[in-house]
Amino acid sequence: MEFLGGWPTAFLAQQVFRHKIRKLNYQIIFWLIVVCHLWLAFDSFLGWRYSRLGYAWLQVLATHEAERPVSEQFAIFQSYCVK
Repeated sequence: MEFLGGWPTAFLAQQVFRHKIRKLNYQIIFWLIVVCHLWLAFDSFLGWRYSRLGYAWLQVLATHEAERPVSEQFAIFQSYCVK
């Protein structure tokens, strides 16, 4: 039921009631939210694979590993991904 009350319903309401369909700023934000929701749904079906990769890369950057050679950075990155 939550799916029916989210962005699909908002899209239908915009079309039916012609509400904010010409406001470019609103439309850009609306479609960015839609893309984010679809991306999160896709990533969740993959077991959060891409989220873990992003988290691992942030861990490498946060621990100042970026100053190391690329081959060492990649090895550290892989070690975070395995966890």
